[in-house]
Amino acid sequence: MPISLSSFSFTTPLWRKDLMWRALRSDPQAELEAALSSEASSLSALVPRLHETAEQLTLPMEATPVLSMSERSWSKLHSLSFHGSYVDVAQMEAFPLFFSKVPRLRNLFMTVHQLRNTVHRRAPILGHRLPGDLFQPASIRLRSLTVAYPDPDDDIFSVDVTDLHQLSLRDWPRYYGNLAYEDSQSTGSPAPILTHAECLSILRRMNMPRLTSLELVYLVDPGFADDELLSYISRAFPRLEHLQLHRYRADREEYVDYEHIAKLLVAARSLRTVRLNLDLHGDHGPYCNFVPTLQSWLAKFRDEIGPSIIGILQDLPLLECCELLYHQVGGSTWTEFRPANGPEPHFIEYHDQDIHMDSELLPLQMRRRYRYGRFTRRSFWDGVE
Repeated sequence: MPISLSSFSFTTPLWRKDLMWRALRSDPQAELEAALSSEASSLSALVPRLHETAEQLTLPMEATPVLSMSERSWSKLHSLSFHGSYVDVAQMEAFPLFFSKVPRLRNLFMTVHQLRNTVHRRAPILGHRLPGDLFQPASIRLRSLTVAYPDPDDDIFSVDVTDLHQLSLRDWPRYYGNLAYEDSQSTGSPAPILTHAECLSILRRMNMPRLTSLELVYLVDPGFADDELLSYISRAFPRLEHLQLHRYRADREEYVDYEHIAKLLVAARSLRTVRLNLDLHGDHGPYCNFVPTLQSWLAKFRDEIGPSIIGILQDLPLLECCELLYHQVGGSTWTEFRPANGPEPHFIEYHDQDIHMDSELLPLQMRRRYRYGRFTRRSFWDGVE
């Protein structure tokens, strides 16, 4: 029997598995499996029955009955958000069929941990149809799209996006966690983040004249530059107001010319806010607790790097601020630099847990489990009580 409900949300913590280990339970893996089984049973009994009335759904992937949802039409559903982890390949491969049953989808948010050792290097959303394939996905017209570890060849980037206002091609959890620990298998995703060339290929496929907000997470291959990508961003989106870039170095010895990057972005004349995580050489990364290291980098960050970048970007006529990612003891936050002609103070270091926090940190006990940070062994253990 159908259930009349327009909106349903069920969220789970980012580090749920690790939190169970943190609680020192007798058998955390068994307790986690029992919790997941209970959630999956409950959602399987509830969610498919919402297909006639649901307009917004927020669901954990590990308990979402995608296969049974694919057997129904979701005529009113316009906003979908998935988080968590895929269960198996069958669930992953059910999404192209499921999305063909959601004709009014406008907002899609998928931050899902990928599976290891499968035929899919990156999980499909609509998949990639070969010439002659008779299967036709739904006629989707998106206004907002967030995807972690997307496949550049996925047909989601070929749907109608002329009304798209927000696009995020990102990571989940944040890739800088991989750089902080020797055991990246435990803290990161098995799927690779996009390269700068893959980002560019995706953007070129999408006709987005109304785009106002863009987030990209990408890796610059050794021996290459991302100038073409940054130049394309600056000229292709005349309404772009908010830009967030997480740029990573494949070559860990690369010197990042942050002034050059800022000069390329000045061509994007409509920008109001810019957020940059440039993976700079010398950055201690997240989870560093060694106070002298933190203070030294903050001084360079506050007195040299930030002023140089904002000094260039302030030529943008509408710019309100540039925010740079800074890894504090309590988490990775966005610190604000304002143009010289803007309101004071011109530098703000935030310590709150709201919009300025970029991502949840791995629980403290699990940081001990995964051993040392990449900067120095002292940087991890000093200051941890």
